[in-house]
Amino acid sequence: MRKSGTVKAIGQVVLVFFAAMIVAAGPTAQANPYVLLGPADPLAVDQPRVAVEVYDESGHSFGPAYFNTMLLDTAAQGLMAVGAAVDEMVIEGYQTSGALFAEQGIGGSTDYDVSEIYHQNLARSSGAPQ
Repeated sequence: MRKSGTVKAIGQVVLVFFAAMIVAAGPTAQANPYVLLGPADPLAVDQPRVAVEVYDESGHSFGPAYFNTMLLDTAAQGLMAVGAAVDEMVIEGYQTSGALFAEQGIGGSTDYDVSEIYHQNLARSSGAPQ
């Protein structure tokens, strides 16, 4: 079966397009198995942020000291601390209860540890604890 002139021309354009992509990308595209899209969009500037301190009944503070400014997601099902903030608190003795909480997000469900019962201070831009 012979290709029509239009199909052959489209095939040549596609081949030229892919060849141009490889040449334009250069050696980086061959070295990385993924495409770098640039930095992620920052969170919306209107999203409220709070500084958080977690402490127990005796007043012992678990911090976090450095990673304590967090996004206040007003539509969330709970308050979440993740990553370096949790690492800081664990060093100070922070513990979880052993229970898991399934957070439903756009990409599916993710299980998170549930904290033991602690108190918290929240501070907005004024710096005064609430």
